[in-house]
Amino acid sequence: MLRSHRHKGSLPCLLGAAMAVLLAPGASAVDSSENAALRYWRAWALVTPELETAASEAMRTWDTDAKWAAKLTPQLRGELESDGILMKTILRATAFRECDFAPDVQDGFDAVIPHLGSMRMTARLLVIDARLAMEAGDDSQAADRLAACYRLAQHTGQDMVFISSLVSIAIFQLVDEQAAYMAEHDLLDTRGKAVLRDALSTFDENDPIGMLDGLEGERRTTLAWVRDNLPSEDTEATCKFLADYGASEAQPTEWAAFIEAMKTDEGIARAVEGLERYYDDILALWPTDDADVRIKELSSRVTNGEYGDLARWLAPFLPRAHVQWTESRQALIEAQRRVR
Repeated sequence: MLRSHRHKGSLPCLLGAAMAVLLAPGASAVDSSENAALRYWRAWALVTPELETAASEAMRTWDTDAKWAAKLTPQLRGELESDGILMKTILRATAFRECDFAPDVQDGFDAVIPHLGSMRMTARLLVIDARLAMEAGDDSQAADRLAACYRLAQHTGQDMVFISSLVSIAIFQLVDEQAAYMAEHDLLDTRGKAVLRDALSTFDENDPIGMLDGLEGERRTTLAWVRDNLPSEDTEATCKFLADYGASEAQPTEWAAFIEAMKTDEGIARAVEGLERYYDDILALWPTDDADVRIKELSSRVTNGEYGDLARWLAPFLPRAHVQWTESRQALIEAQRRVR
């Protein structure tokens, strides 16, 4: 249920607020000397909006334009080919095992998670640099950049926030496509395979992108936030709360009955219990062999109101996410097979 708010403006504008959160007492479970997140923020302080835009444009054109490399902006090419402080800082961040951005999950649906967009941008820089290295014949450097990007994908899924795992999947797919290309075209020598094998060995084979942890984290923080913030007695405030976070007045009779129930602490407790039961059932189904089918069935039961109206309006729809989780496990197995 937590949402990734894409940052507006340049990345350095985020640095002050982000560092304040990361350095607050008790904000991070990882010692600052071992936390990759702090190094990523340092790298992003060096990224201009122009550089970020150039990286996005390069990613959009390289599969359809044979001369994409010639069209890279001088700034982007210069940053990558010089192997300057930006790339060194990114690589330094990816070398750490632990990464904790300490998102303010206690803010529930209002939590701001700006680092997710920045992680995707950083992944683009790494794979662009890898592709430039391949085209220049430097397969060793290409493998190094892809290994770093695999580690970045793993870092992205360490938040225990569900949306972070979805971004982790997207980054893994981005780098994995380039690694597969290198393997298919015999561009990975013994060293290159070892570098990628080492990066892939740190993933949890059961939950490569942290989706189960993210779902459990969302269950805990969403339930706590709803209990703390859903107003009772004040009908207008209750209607606004629900409308702000996804509920709909499209069915007036059912909406009116729900609002009436939400006027009492007992009604709120019953609605929250249904939402909690939904999360518990999803987590119990997730690792089972026939989970794809059963999660679809459960989602239909949510729509039909079996878990109460709060779950009906606010529970995340997860069948597609489970398919992605299954695919991520298979993708890790295939990636590891390529580099044996």
